[in-house]
Amino acid sequence: MTEKTPPDQALAKYLVESVESNELPEPNATYLTEGRFDTFEEARERAKAVVRKSLQRMMLPGITAERLARMYSTYGDVPMIHGEPKASFQPFDYAREIIPELLAKGPAVPVAPKAAAKRTPSVGPTRGQLWYAAAKIVFVLALLLAYVIVKITVSPRGGAT
Repeated sequence: MTEKTPPDQALAKYLVESVESNELPEPNATYLTEGRFDTFEEARERAKAVVRKSLQRMMLPGITAERLARMYSTYGDVPMIHGEPKASFQPFDYAREIIPELLAKGPAVPVAPKAAAKRTPSVGPTRGQLWYAAAKIVFVLALLLAYVIVKITVSPRGGAT
């Protein structure tokens, strides 16, 4: 199913898309179209809004700046600006820049996704969260195996105690 581009956006010079941080290296990542803009300044403002909303959704009472920055770099929505002439916008640098300001204001009420969003909200854990849980399970199993091996080799008769 293809989507038609509205006539007023067909000639826009800049496209802003976002993707969740943990999907960045994925070739099949789900990109959310944030909008099309005539100027880089408009596109950059939309990209900044994406970063700000993402950080606000992650804020919890008592969260530190370091923790919020780590959460954003792992699970945040990362905007990308496509278009000519190329200009630079670094979402991770911008996030680090505004985190102190956001923390000074305190946790915000979660922001509803933009009505024109094309990405379906996830139902359940993300791929990154599933990989993290699987890694924890493998680590615990490796520890258990190491414990059993040590018990067998340390036992005076070579058997389990």
